[in-house]
Amino acid sequence: MSVPFVKYEALTIGASSRHTNLIKRRSLPRSSFCSKAAGGFDFDRILPRRPSQNVVAVWPGQPELARAPLVLMAHYDTQKTSWLFHPGVATRLPLVFGVAYAALAASVAALLGRALALDAAWPGPVGAASAAVLLVFAALLLWGGVRGAYVPGANDNGSGVALALALAERWRAEPPSPRPLWVVLTGAEEVGERGAKAFLRRHAARLDRRAALVVNLDNLGGGQLRYLTGEGLLRYCAYDAHLVSAARVLAMHRAPERVGPWRNLVLPTDALPLAAAGFRVITFVAIGRGGAIPDYHRPTDTLERVDRHLLAFEEEFLWDYLRVVVRPPKSEAFAAR
Repeated sequence: MSVPFVKYEALTIGASSRHTNLIKRRSLPRSSFCSKAAGGFDFDRILPRRPSQNVVAVWPGQPELARAPLVLMAHYDTQKTSWLFHPGVATRLPLVFGVAYAALAASVAALLGRALALDAAWPGPVGAASAAVLLVFAALLLWGGVRGAYVPGANDNGSGVALALALAERWRAEPPSPRPLWVVLTGAEEVGERGAKAFLRRHAARLDRRAALVVNLDNLGGGQLRYLTGEGLLRYCAYDAHLVSAARVLAMHRAPERVGPWRNLVLPTDALPLAAAGFRVITFVAIGRGGAIPDYHRPTDTLERVDRHLLAFEEEFLWDYLRVVVRPPKSEAFAAR
C-alpha cells in the first residue's frame, strides 16, 4: 500500500501535528441548506496559518471503481486543554456556545438598531452587555490557547486512528469488495477540520460524490458506540440515509444495547465538510455518561484510560458494517447477472 504524504498550509494557530500514544503503540452536491451547515464565511482565509499534513494510503481495487472507494477517515492531531473542557463545563458546552451566539446576534441587532436610527433606548445597553459577554468569552479562549498544553490524545483520536489501521489491515487480508480502499489520516481537525478541507481541495475531483462512501472514526476509546445521524450546530446537515440505515439495522441485529444513534455533537468532526460538499458520510463516536466524550481534551486522555474491550468490540462491529455498506444494492446485483 503506497502512502503519499499530502502537505498543505491552510491552518490556524495550534495546528501543529502531534502523534498520539496509540499511534505509536500500533505500528501497523447535496442541498444548499446542507452546504451552508459548514458554511458561511471561511475564517481560514484570515486566520494565521501553520503547516500540517494528511496521510493518505490507497489500496487500488478494480480500476472501473476508482472513483467509488470506501474512505476510512480519522484525525491524528490533538487539542490544547482549556476551561471549556473542564468536566463541569464540557457537559454544558451547548449552553456555553448558545450564550456566545446569542451575544453575537444581540451585538449585530444593536448595531443595526443604531445604524437605522431607531427611536429606542435598547440598542445601547444591549450592545454594551453583548459586547462584554463576547470579550470575556474571547479572553478566556485566548487564555486557554496560550496557557493550555496539548493533551496526550489516546481517545481523541488515537482510538479512531488505531481502528482505521486495524480495519485497513483486515481489508488488505480479505477485501470484502472490489472497491478501492482509502485510509485518510487528517491533521488539524481540532482547529476547524482543516485536514478534511485540504483533502477535499486535493482529491474531491477524483471521487464520485454519489458513489464514494466515507466512514469517519472519532473518539472511540470509552463509553458506548454511537453513530451520528448528522452534524451542525447552527444549521443541521443530515448524513447519508443509506449509511445511517445500515448502522441502525446492524445495531438492532448485533447489539442494540451497545450501539445506537446520536443526533449531533457540539463541535464538528471531519465528516461535516465532506457532507456539506455532497459526499455520502457517517461518523462513529463513543459517548460516555451524561452525553459527554470521556476525557475530552483533558490531560487524563491517556492510553491507560482507553477501554480495550470496547475497541475490540468496535473493530468487529465496524468490520461487519463495512462489509454491509460496500455491497451493491440487490437491484444492481440482479442487473449484473
